[in-house]
Amino acid sequence: MPVRDAKHPIVIGYADAILQNAAVENFQAAEGLLGAAWEDLRKAKSPEIAGNLLLTLALYSIKLPGRPGDILSVGLIEFVRDLGKSKDIRFEAAACKIFADGIEDQISTLPLSSFAASSVKLTFLAAQIVIALANDDLEKAADMARFIDESSNARFKFWALVQQAPPPHAEDELKALFTNAPDPLECYKEASAQAFMKKDFERTCRLSDVFLRLHPTSLGAATNKALALLMQKKYELALPAYDYAIALAPQDPFIWNSWMQRAEAAWVLGKRGRIMESLMAVHKINPQELRRLLTRDTPQGAAFNGFLQDTAKDPAHKQDAQMLLSTYYGA
Repeated sequence: MPVRDAKHPIVIGYADAILQNAAVENFQAAEGLLGAAWEDLRKAKSPEIAGNLLLTLALYSIKLPGRPGDILSVGLIEFVRDLGKSKDIRFEAAACKIFADGIEDQISTLPLSSFAASSVKLTFLAAQIVIALANDDLEKAADMARFIDESSNARFKFWALVQQAPPPHAEDELKALFTNAPDPLECYKEASAQAFMKKDFERTCRLSDVFLRLHPTSLGAATNKALALLMQKKYELALPAYDYAIALAPQDPFIWNSWMQRAEAAWVLGKRGRIMESLMAVHKINPQELRRLLTRDTPQGAAFNGFLQDTAKDPAHKQDAQMLLSTYYGA
């Protein structure tokens, strides 16, 4: 379904490609194209074009017949919901305002019996939630999130999204907490320890992030952030967080613990090279601890044995894998 009434040639190009894939039910490709388009427009700092792209796709989802239109319209709700998870939400909010303003003028003309049209109306509310989150208006965001969840039997989990949002002006409050403290480091240690004991790993991350902006060489804050991400199972974020912490103090006698936890994150993500790099680092720093980890008598040790046996077949890591097998398993 070629797009001919979009205002901007970039919108026409992106929307054409996305709609053509949606029309033949290649939804994974359509979703990937939308994500790539959004990143390109974000880098180009073009929220107006991004908002018009959403508007064009929403209106054309109603024109796509049957299943393609319905699934595309639901995909737009989920896409806008995920925009609300962005760390810096200003671009997303600006784009969502363009979309919301454009669709609001046409909501009254949308067909009442159309599933896709009903989904587009929910996408309008989803955009309003993103805008409210950017403005620290959690009350408004919560009201609309409850409405969407009630309307969709909690299919889209907007209430959970709003619950995960930081309190209004949280970063400013934390900066003030540290900058006004007689001893900022002690203040951070106490606050982060309390959060960790309560298993509030999200707050631990926020505390560590803010403290690191003020004191970027704080090893304690860097390792706390990495561990908090690991505990939240945010493995893709935990890996670079561990890289940062390790780079701060590669010779620290206790840095082996960060290497070990880095190996855990890499293991879940299936990153063989990162796992081997981590194991070799622990081997050099604290071989006694690595021996405890790699004992055959535990499921964990047995799993690593199997991993090393397999890795020994990989020319890129064969020598290191064989050395670890020989040293710790007697193989």
